Order: sequence, then structure tokens, then C-alpha cells
Amino acid sequence: MKATCDPWRTMRQLRIRRATTDDARLLFRWANDPAVREAAFNSDPIEWDDHLSWLEGKLRSEESVILILEMDAVPVGQIRFDREASSDVWTIDYSVDREFRGMSLGKEIVSQGVEYLVRQMGKVRFSAEVKKSNVPSIKVFEFNGFVLESVQSHSVRFARTDGENSF
Repeated sequence: MKATCDPWRTMRQLRIRRATTDDARLLFRWANDPAVREAAFNSDPIEWDDHLSWLEGKLRSEESVILILEMDAVPVGQIRFDREASSDVWTIDYSVDREFRGMSLGKEIVSQGVEYLVRQMGKVRFSAEVKKSNVPSIKVFEFNGFVLESVQSHSVRFARTDGENSF
């Protein structure tokens, strides 16, 4: 894991864990946060029943991994990895609770999430698409060693490969 220069980090215990159905309301609240909706490619609010069906499907799927970052046992953010169809590439989506933004937790959740998936899978290729207007997320991926792969009219795509004898 990359070390950060944030002094709060040395005083806090960070832990990443798998999400469960017990996290449904928390994930729903985070997903409908106005800043998260604005940064999403589909900015429509999410309905509870749709969220619950979606979450149950993701938690059952071998093609998705949802992790929760906790700081001192308090959930502060989530990261999701979805394997692209017929591919070995895992796309990344993450968010940080509004009460904990500005603390470099985006950097931490991506760093720890990537490490977690590499420990589980061995070799992993990652991809992340970010709106050009989402400068904090662009900085998070750059900080974590992702390489700019492409630029579209409204978004940028980053890539990174990790694991044993990387591709």
C-alpha cells in the first residue's frame, strides 16, 4: 500500500471488508448522495427496490466484489469491482461518505481495494472511467498509479495491471 503523508492516517485504524446485505441501507444512502449522483454517468436517483435487487445480484455474482472501508470501525466508503463481460478487466467504482471527504480516503479505498482483489485473484487488470469534471477522482487514480488510457468528450479512462508476473 502506498503511504500517504496525512497525519490523521497514523492515528486511525483502516480496514476493508466485503459488503453484505446488512450494508444495503448504507450503500443506498451513499449511492443517492447528491455529489455521488452528480459524478455518476447515470445521475438519476436510485429507488430502494431497484437498489435491493441490484445489490443482492451483485453480492451473489462471481463477477462483482463490493468492499466497505472502515475507519476505527465506522464505515466511510465503498469500492466495487465488476468484471467486464468476456474479459479479464475489472472496472472500478467507488465513493466516500460525505462526512469523511477531504481526508484522502478515496486514495485509501482504491489502494486497499486493489490490494484486496489482487490477493484474491492473483493477476488483475483494472479500468476506471471518470467524468472529466470529477477532478478529485482523477487525482485518486493518478496517485494510485493508474495510467491514462483514453480521453472521451466527457470522460477519461484509466488502466492498471497488478499481480504476480503482471500481464
